[in-house]
Amino acid sequence: MNKVSAFLHIFFVTLFLLLSSLFGVIFFVAHHVVIDFSPLENYNPGLPSIVLDDQGTEWARFAFDKREYVTLDKMPEKIIQAFICAEDHTFFNHSGVSFKGIVRSVLANIYHGKKAQGASTITQQLVRLLFFNAKKTYIRKLKEQLYAILIERQYTKEQILEVYLNHVYFGHGIYGVSAAAKRFWGKELSQLTVAQAATLASIMRSPVHYSPISAPESSVRRRNYVLNWMHTLQYISQAELQDAQNEELGIISLQQDILAPHLKEAIRIELEERFGKELLYTGGLTIQSTLNVNMQKAAEHVFAEKIKSL
Repeated sequence: MNKVSAFLHIFFVTLFLLLSSLFGVIFFVAHHVVIDFSPLENYNPGLPSIVLDDQGTEWARFAFDKREYVTLDKMPEKIIQAFICAEDHTFFNHSGVSFKGIVRSVLANIYHGKKAQGASTITQQLVRLLFFNAKKTYIRKLKEQLYAILIERQYTKEQILEVYLNHVYFGHGIYGVSAAAKRFWGKELSQLTVAQAATLASIMRSPVHYSPISAPESSVRRRNYVLNWMHTLQYISQAELQDAQNEELGIISLQQDILAPHLKEAIRIELEERFGKELLYTGGLTIQSTLNVNMQKAAEHVFAEKIKSL
């Protein structure tokens, strides 16, 4: 027993020294190395182009993916709180990396025999999204930590969080919290319930395994985990916790019907020829059309009824 205790003591002392040395190197390099952060400085999420009807209401859009950019001051607190609880409890206190998280990660790696396991702060996740691919290695993890520290020195927590919440992927071709809220519930961010905010945050761990569309049961379990943390950190009361955990997911069906598809296709062809695909799908253009939605719907209804009678 004494030999085991001595071994464990030596092991943990050695581990502490190695981690301390590693952090020393990371912080030293962070204060002496300059890295190009233009992907963050010049962040451009690529906004969809919107087509308006004759009343100025959107009826179609062109986009490579479903994405809308919203500034942090337009996001309700419950969104920010939910993501903090789901992904990084100490976000507003650390300098880009979490020492405790890394220690837990190293111990988990040793115990489970896995590589590059967990411990990523929100800042590290943003670094990964903007600068690296999905391949997990120890070297990439070290670079990720270095970049995170450097980013925290140059940008505010609010700037980091804003880009992160607009950049994260929710599956189903959806990027950013605003587009996700509209796809899942047909709502603006300001209209979301606490449960819905927690559902969005819960997807970050795995858009595949926690999708409220394709994996609703797993989504609810993960959502309730996030809600428990929101209660633990005193963001919500016990009554709010119970109400939120009892709330149905309430995901809306995706409307596949496109009004006046022939007109949308004609507009697409003309604008691609005039401006190119890049500007059309990412330039955030506003296109005014002469379409009258009510008249178009009436015409399509008459046509559909006529076809049925044949």
